[in-house]
Amino acid sequence: MNASSASQLAQRVNRAVAWSARHWTVWVNGVVAFYIALAFSAPLLMMAGLDGPARLIYTVFHATCHQLPQRSFFLGGPAIAYPFETIAPLTGATQPLDLFWRPIYDASLGLGYQVAFCERDTAIYLAILLTGLVYTLSGRRWRPLPWYVFILFVIPIAIDGLSQLPGWRESTPLLRVLTGGIFGIGVVLFAYPHLNQAMQDIVSALPTAGGTQFAE
Repeated sequence: MNASSASQLAQRVNRAVAWSARHWTVWVNGVVAFYIALAFSAPLLMMAGLDGPARLIYTVFHATCHQLPQRSFFLGGPAIAYPFETIAPLTGATQPLDLFWRPIYDASLGLGYQVAFCERDTAIYLAILLTGLVYTLSGRRWRPLPWYVFILFVIPIAIDGLSQLPGWRESTPLLRVLTGGIFGIGVVLFAYPHLNQAMQDIVSALPTAGGTQFAE
């Protein structure tokens, strides 16, 4: 490769990096949306009789979620959520953690098909997606949330989640959704403005970014 070809290749790479950095919210929101869609596609695939792809998705989500049925939403059944007392006789579980990584997608149980991640994760990622879309449409001009204010968004989910571990109490779908949603909103308010500044710095540092401004 001669010097001219190498220079042209470097310019193309720099322009591609600059484009990605300028439009980072597009691909970040897209990844979050895909992740949510993938979790909900598992029960939908089960309902369609495509067991193989659905089981693969459930297995992949083992890495990110406990998938406890009593803390997850269901599709295609008589209810969207069930307490442990309803699920235990059908599964033979004696303790809530017996169902760790045991999502329910057996139609014979009559409960429907479990979403691949839990209620709290559902709320977190939906809140991140919706707030991220609002951030994008607003022109990405928000100032970052101070860290000490961000802690206020963390406290509800920490209390609700950690208080279940010793067996003191069991949360409810509503509390999981509320605390997860609050946390997801806080993540965007705190992290996205910092990420936007980092992307702006990347574009400014590129030698061939087309001479355009970072802001849309």
